[in-house]
Amino acid sequence: MWRFGSIVVFGLGCSDYDLHGKEEAEGADAKDTGNDDREVDTADDPEDSGDTGGDTSTDTGEPDPEIATEAIYINSGSTLYSFDPATGRATQIGIFKDAGVTVSDMTDIAIDLTGRMVGVAYTELYSITPATAEVSWIGTLDDSCNGLTFVSDGTLVAAGDGGVITIDTGTLQQSKLGGRTYTSSGDIVGLPDGFLYWSVRGTANDVMVRVDPTNGTTVELGDIGTGGVFALGYAYGELYGFTSAEKVIIIDATTGRTVSTDRLSGTWWGATTNPVLW
Repeated sequence: MWRFGSIVVFGLGCSDYDLHGKEEAEGADAKDTGNDDREVDTADDPEDSGDTGGDTSTDTGEPDPEIATEAIYINSGSTLYSFDPATGRATQIGIFKDAGVTVSDMTDIAIDLTGRMVGVAYTELYSITPATAEVSWIGTLDDSCNGLTFVSDGTLVAAGDGGVITIDTGTLQQSKLGGRTYTSSGDIVGLPDGFLYWSVRGTANDVMVRVDPTNGTTVELGDIGTGGVFALGYAYGELYGFTSAEKVIIIDATTGRTVSTDRLSGTWWGATTNPVLW
């Protein structure tokens, strides 16, 4: 398995996060568009299959299983999926396993600028093989986190009960930041525009907040129109949300409003965009 090198830490604004939100029921639903329910494709049990999802040999022409190849990945607490924005379907990749032991509480995942995937299970940081969902422990964080993302300069950002922090993945040094005003609904994502977007708890529904990572400025974009938006991803110019109530939504990144809603079977804890495919 691989290990990240050191990343320069920089400052941005932060807010409080509710780590137990991922186990609660969704709030008010976004308006349904009437589209057909989406499906989850479940592959054969990874433990019963000889297919590891990719050949690690360098002379076979097979893709490197350590590099993410899908536009969006989503996860439950124990399982990694790919998500195809064109079809609205999720395909199971595998169970998160560390030396054969299942990791059952993966709160979020993220992909760096080279296609390497990491995940956080509250306080435990892991590297993840995207082709197989096999994981390798990196280390323990000071704060319990339920959101994880990379920003455009390669900095790893996590969100948890200590607010938003940056992490040097070589040393695991963490920098806490101020502005703890919001309660997270469960995810934060970096987009190509250089900003961070995260879903926070509102009065009835979740609210989309934009963070400028260069100075910590936060802007409330608007009511998302639904609650339980625990996972955020991005592909082909669209911001996606995945909820605890088996929904996938598309969110207007300018206003924060939901513009479409479909069913997607599963309880989604986390998601990530793949900046390699931007």
